[in-house]
Amino acid sequence: MEAKKKEQTKDAAAEKYLDQLKRVQAEFDNYIKRSAKEREQIELLGRHKLLVHLLPIVDDFDRCAHNVSAETDVGKGIHMVKKAIDKFLEEQSVRRMDVVGKSFDPYVHEVLKNIESDKPEGVIIEEIQTGYLFGDKVLRYAKVIVSKGGKDENNRH
Repeated sequence: MEAKKKEQTKDAAAEKYLDQLKRVQAEFDNYIKRSAKEREQIELLGRHKLLVHLLPIVDDFDRCAHNVSAETDVGKGIHMVKKAIDKFLEEQSVRRMDVVGKSFDPYVHEVLKNIESDKPEGVIIEEIQTGYLFGDKVLRYAKVIVSKGGKDENNRH
């Protein structure tokens, strides 16, 4: 009888240790997953910060490429570098926003000016500074000029 009780005590202790081991193993697995996710988030934040600081250089280079002829040797070189920059941005999941003619959205556009025009109210007339998306998040808001409404409407009153 006493042997049976000792066996039950050993089985209970073994069950207890097995349960503790399973819990520690589950906690460790969760730690590994959490650490991997945190590393991903840190990497993403670092890429985001780098890309934000790179955008003014991209803007300057775009203006340069726009104002130089691709027929000259210098122009060819500038356009080649611009293509390389565009490819790099694409590889980093960065896209330029296409805003002219679209409706104003305060979540992706920053209004610099409202002007009267023949376009309906709230339609973007001009892009002052290109906006960029990083994946599905705004990297930089597009700075735009938005229509107040039709000039024709004001003349009718």
